[in-house]
Amino acid sequence: MRKEIRRAIKRDYQALKGKGGYDAVGLIWGISGGMAWQFANEDYFWPADENIEKIVLLVAQSLGIRIGNRGGKDLWAMAPEELLWRLENREQT
Repeated sequence: MRKEIRRAIKRDYQALKGKGGYDAVGLIWGISGGMAWQFANEDYFWPADENIEKIVLLVAQSLGIRIGNRGGKDLWAMAPEELLWRLENREQT
């Protein structure tokens, strides 16, 4: 899900490159232009503010991006260290 959001923000930037750039992308996504830049250019960036996260997820959902039910994290978006920790500490049934 996070990778899809990054891809969508990058596509929006390419479409709006000469028409406001990251500030225009930020308006679409309900975030600042600087945060739009971070989404597009920093591989593991995710907003720490829960309110901003909710806004981004709502916009993503309205664009058809499937939102997972794992608290905003899917396996492909997790850092390898976190995924390894979750595998090592999972409950055994």
